[in-house]
Amino acid sequence: DIGVWNRVRGVTRYCVHPTQATTDKVVVGGTKQVNFDTIQSLNPDLVLCNQEENTPDIIHTLQEMNIPCHVSFPTDIPSAISSVQDLGKLFQCEQWVQSWTQQIQECLKLKYTPFRYAYFIWRKPWMLVGQDTFINEMFKTIGGVNVASTETRYPEVHLSSECLKEADVLLLSTEPFPFKEQHRNEMAQSGLSLNKIHHIDGEMCSWHGTRLQHGLRYLQDWHQKIIQRESI
Repeated sequence: DIGVWNRVRGVTRYCVHPTQATTDKVVVGGTKQVNFDTIQSLNPDLVLCNQEENTPDIIHTLQEMNIPCHVSFPTDIPSAISSVQDLGKLFQCEQWVQSWTQQIQECLKLKYTPFRYAYFIWRKPWMLVGQDTFINEMFKTIGGVNVASTETRYPEVHLSSECLKEADVLLLSTEPFPFKEQHRNEMAQSGLSLNKIHHIDGEMCSWHGTRLQHGLRYLQDWHQKIIQRESI
């Protein structure tokens, strides 16, 4: 997005944008396990890491190998914007980032009908997103009130929990657990209202970086289709 694709040497197998990333570039592993010899062979000037996705051991090992690392960990919209601005400075594309930032700010000015939600990210055990997560911050921008607001990170929950009954919508994410229609039916069989249960694109709700712009627009459209349509 920022115009430096020709300078990228290696990616993880989860780097799926652009679609040719894992075929045009060298795949160095996943986010938790990487091939350090492969990384070293690429002789990188910089490795982009994320504190939540990459383990401390990975970052420490790269530093011991004298490979410079840029570690990001945006937990809300302002820090996500700052993270992209940092990349703009690193790669000298501040003008593009400035235009991108202005578009983000325009998105954030819009007002929305409030709604209560629970966002599921895992099954066995069932897990929600808590209040100190990037996903929670994304939903705040469209009027979302997390029924797990007293919980941190990714709390476990029982389908019989009272907080789920308080939600206007129950959201099943496509990642990291790939919820399907069978899981929606499973929740309904436990006594939850089928009409409240909706699938949602986890990538659009949780990926920061330049994808933030796409995510905000996706959630704006989602709010219009689901929340405004149902007049919650």
